[in-house]
Amino acid sequence: MADAASRVTAFKVPQPPPTKSFTQYIPDGDRSYRRIEATIKDFRGQPVLLVFWASWCRPCRPELQALDKMLPDLTRAGLTVLPVMTADRSGVSGARFFFRGADIVNLPYFLDHRTELMEAMTIRSLPSIVFIDVEGRAFAFAVGLDLTQPLVQNILFHFAQTGRLPD
Repeated sequence: MADAASRVTAFKVPQPPPTKSFTQYIPDGDRSYRRIEATIKDFRGQPVLLVFWASWCRPCRPELQALDKMLPDLTRAGLTVLPVMTADRSGVSGARFFFRGADIVNLPYFLDHRTELMEAMTIRSLPSIVFIDVEGRAFAFAVGLDLTQPLVQNILFHFAQTGRLPD
């Protein structure tokens, strides 16, 4: 767990939720979508794993594939997972193409069209994960986690169940 835990950086002071919105795309037919604007505040009351990714990002593919496999169990454990595509001009059709090509079937589509959420959270590389507590405050982030490792999965399930990272 030491290597996995060393890749998770806790903030000295939890950051208030950014007010920048992002868009959820809910499939509504074969190629149409219903759009819902959301902010981090909309998910207050539950721990949130915010995952920033892009279709051009090579390490994003295995991370999202692993997350997709864990999603049903993480959701049952109480975690809300928000995979937000950012810094990518391909839009929802690019996200859909990426998910289909990677055999990702469980993850929802969220897009940060103008990279405003990414910038507000000072994300500098992809994929990046932000851990958000039940108050909606970002309290830790990680870059380069291998979500296929059992130790990393234990961190995620502990967070899902407790809203905290393991000691």
